[in-house]
Amino acid sequence: MGKLLLCLWFTRAFQASSLPPAPDELIRGTIAYHDPGGVLLTSTVRITVDESRVDGTSRKTTATIDYPRHRFELHRSMKNGTSVELSSDGDRLEARLDGSSDFSEEDAKRYRITPERVRWWRDIYHYLYGLPMKLVDPGTRLASAVERVRFAGKDVYALRVTYDPDVGNEIWYFYFDPDDYSLEGYRFYYDEAKGDGEYVVLDGEIESGGVRFSRRRRWYLNRDGSYYGTDTIESVQLNPK
Repeated sequence: MGKLLLCLWFTRAFQASSLPPAPDELIRGTIAYHDPGGVLLTSTVRITVDESRVDGTSRKTTATIDYPRHRFELHRSMKNGTSVELSSDGDRLEARLDGSSDFSEEDAKRYRITPERVRWWRDIYHYLYGLPMKLVDPGTRLASAVERVRFAGKDVYALRVTYDPDVGNEIWYFYFDPDDYSLEGYRFYYDEAKGDGEYVVLDGEIESGGVRFSRRRRWYLNRDGSYYGTDTIESVQLNPK
């Protein structure tokens, strides 16, 4: 009887220890892993990224992300030799094509440098390169529980995240290593019932100023799992305020 009770106790202890953490505990844990000093969102980050696509196109992008002031600058060199420069400072938006702010509507559409796209690039760079720390932003809604799932061939923790309507309408899933809570990837839908949107598998790390950034982002379509590109950080410099 004593051995049976001991076995039951160990079984229950193992089950309890293997339960997923609470959502807020998971978020605290992943931030502690990636940004233990809590410096990213009070800093300016300069990142150079090689962005390659499955069709053979590529571009080199250097982005300066000023988190506390929500400023943004981007310089992108296309494979065909064209350069695009974007900047956002409050309501002031600027775009240049090959160094000139005088370009045609056709070129604006071709290189996606309309005012709406400048705002979009600003917001997406602030968000994606600020993860997982951006998951504590106002308006973020965490699901009530963390789940265990398979993602990119790994057993991971999954957390569903939505946002207040004035913040965003996408539905996100974030995936974390169950041992150290590092971010393994994420998935988003515009309409989950349609299975649209994309998912990203993260690989490798690069560190600056005590912050661990994911080095590679491999992009796939949700609808069929097809791969379409990789973004690789070549260098990153964090400058605390």
